[in-house]
Amino acid sequence: MSSPLNNYVILLGGDQYTIVSDEGSVAVEKLAQRVNATIAEISAKTSSADIKRCALLAAMQFAHQLQKLEYELQEKNNEESLLIEKINQQLSSFVS
Repeated sequence: MSSPLNNYVILLGGDQYTIVSDEGSVAVEKLAQRVNATIAEISAKTSSADIKRCALLAAMQFAHQLQKLEYELQEKNNEESLLIEKINQQLSSFVS
């Protein structure tokens, strides 16, 4: 059974947005805080007051982090599969 959908009003980059999520309010607020912190960090590093540009750069940063984590997960899954195969080969040699 999935969680019910809730509407949340959050501030991102100074603009108000209504989002729908099955996550709880605490989780949604933490995500909004993380996005805002990243936007502020990029704004400070680039000396840019263009919030939309900083938000786009933040999105690119999050996408890069996600891509990296997905690659690392795939590598771990591949390692796990190889280990399972080796274990199965060893077990089959005991049975034979």
